[in-house]
Amino acid sequence: MLFGEHAVVYGNAALACPLPVTLRVAVEAGAGTWRAPAWHLALHLDAVDKPAQALRTLLDHLDVPWRDLAFTLEGELPPGAGLGSSAALSIATARAALAYLGRPASRSDVEEATLAAERVFHGNPSGLDHTVILHEQAILFRRGTPAYVERLRIAEPLPIVVAQVQHGADTGKMVAGVAARRQRYPDVMDPLLRAMEALIPEARRGLEQGDLALLGELATVNHAFLSALGVSTPALDAACHMARGAGATGAKLTGAGGGGCIFAFCPAEKQAAVEEALRVMCLEVFSTMIPSQDP
Repeated sequence: MLFGEHAVVYGNAALACPLPVTLRVAVEAGAGTWRAPAWHLALHLDAVDKPAQALRTLLDHLDVPWRDLAFTLEGELPPGAGLGSSAALSIATARAALAYLGRPASRSDVEEATLAAERVFHGNPSGLDHTVILHEQAILFRRGTPAYVERLRIAEPLPIVVAQVQHGADTGKMVAGVAARRQRYPDVMDPLLRAMEALIPEARRGLEQGDLALLGELATVNHAFLSALGVSTPALDAACHMARGAGATGAKLTGAGGGGCIFAFCPAEKQAAVEEALRVMCLEVFSTMIPSQDP
């Protein structure tokens, strides 16, 4: 998520892009199990915990006989870090199951099944995570039935540094917390959510023009808004400050907050310095690019 998390839940626009990291799912005959060794996660799909319920919902939606199958996930994407891991694992699981059964994995079927699973994972998801993964491009997104999706033009690759600062909080709880604060202080919170959307046209211009200074400044403002919503943490704030001090033009949390990740816009020649600074306090740090693209 580049700009607009939480505000997107209330019908405001958001900007997001896919990361060039992958999850892979292997399927074989089995007894209804799903394992992710890198995540230290193993479960039986008829269990009552939330991951089992979500994956069972996904596979039932696709009429997959999961009781006769075993799933194993591998990949580099950290779980619960605000990087859309639940949507990514759902899409990978759906595609792998359908491929194993020799059935076509239509985009609409995978999208509907993944949204059903995301509702179990998060309660009131905007739908953005699975949408940007399926598009495999940076998009402007607005929640709706159907959702409004517009592919963005990005003139040149934009360097960013991503850092997992803490283990993530439960997305559903973070969304519910914002809703509760909004209910208590609607005259304060609604203008704040509208101000977050007001960043979107300028952020889009920054993406289109490759203006890292503009994007960094807007990211810093957006992070302050998210902090006012109550979803930042002292560690996330400190990581953003550290990234800026090391040469980033700006930084913000990404995703639901309460922990998880930040990302920083920074010139390519500053990436190594920003990474080094963040490694002092972060669980995982890596540099990547938002790739150039035509609409």
